[in-house]
Amino acid sequence: GDLLHAFGFDDFHRVAARICAELGVAPGQGGAGYRTLSNAGVDAVQEVPHYHMHILAGRPLGRMLQPPR
Repeated sequence: GDLLHAFGFDDFHRVAARICAELGVAPGQGGAGYRTLSNAGVDAVQEVPHYHMHILAGRPLGRMLQPPR
């Protein structure tokens, strides 16, 4: 919504997609895909107190969330 756009979250994802295309990991750009990840708050173990994004790529990543045991 408007709040997300105001903080530029869509811009982060657009730039991440461009970076992944340049690195050759974006689907349709010669790569097999990538995952973006960000952490918010204590329960998510956020270590840097500002919005940032991690890009994971270059190998099969598996399921993001494993089923409960």
